[in-house]
Amino acid sequence: MSFIVALFFVVVGGTLIYISLFLYEPEEQALDSIIQNALDDWWCRLDDYKVLAISRHTLFMQRVARLASLGFDSLFGPRLFSIRALTVAGCSATFAAGFCEVIVGVTLLLIEFSQEMLSDVVQAFAYTNAILFLNLLAIRKPQFIRIIAPVAFVVALSPFVMLSFAGNDKSLNFTVQVTIVYAVGLVIGVFSLVAFIALLRWTLHRSSCMDSVVNIIGLGFVNILVAISFVVVPLVFASAMMVVAGGSAFDRPELSIVEMFAGILAMIGAMNLTVFFPALALALLSASLILHRLFWPSVSRPVYALARAGIVKRRKTTFAIGIALLTSALPLFGKWIKLSLSSLM
Repeated sequence: MSFIVALFFVVVGGTLIYISLFLYEPEEQALDSIIQNALDDWWCRLDDYKVLAISRHTLFMQRVARLASLGFDSLFGPRLFSIRALTVAGCSATFAAGFCEVIVGVTLLLIEFSQEMLSDVVQAFAYTNAILFLNLLAIRKPQFIRIIAPVAFVVALSPFVMLSFAGNDKSLNFTVQVTIVYAVGLVIGVFSLVAFIALLRWTLHRSSCMDSVVNIIGLGFVNILVAISFVVVPLVFASAMMVVAGGSAFDRPELSIVEMFAGILAMIGAMNLTVFFPALALALLSASLILHRLFWPSVSRPVYALARAGIVKRRKTTFAIGIALLTSALPLFGKWIKLSLSSLM
């Protein structure tokens, strides 16, 4: 590979040196005309390809946004705020929180097995499956949403579920504190998820109707900023507050204010995870559109600069580039010769 690169440098460098030193004026003008026409043609073609490619990419973004918007409409209903949207969002939020609890519980069980932790994991698993069933029922049978909604609300706020976090060997204050953390985190998490979903659906609907690349990119990054605010920020603050509190909250008979706030923030962040990934995907698509827009100028502008500069007429520049290429090729040739001799010996 190094030999091919060195050979390329030698050929190009030698050609440039020959052009800069030995061409007659008519030959120089003819060569300059050929190169100038080729560069102009390349620049025009690149500009045409840029317009076509970006328009197709924008159309792709519109179709993705339209399909995603239709998908959210099928899940939450056509209206941004409705009983169905609130029920499905609430079930999704509580399912995400319960699923996170199951994952954490299983991880702790693998680290150190305890009967109490196993009981908590089993209860959380049963609770998560019940919420998932109600969520699927609300999606598939929207005509029964007025019956499903109160049932889901009762299940989500079930005292049995809330008290299962605390265990039976803790003080009454601890149980009440955990119940408060769970209830407050659940309510705030559900309503924040409803707002998050409504914003995501609105931006998807707007993106599907937009032709402006800048507006589509802007809406995509609005989504990721909201996602970071609703998911990453609460989880980071919750982790930091638990570090400040020190130790495990379950090792003490009561929770501190810092630990209670950390628990609420952790629930809010966990509940919004269900919509975080669609928002992240939309932001990544917007980022790809930005990269696409940056790619074409990075290719077409150097071609335009070469066409405008008239590189053949600049003998000193051409000679310097040729010398630089030949100088770069010498170490590569030396390395190739050394490897060839070592293989022969």
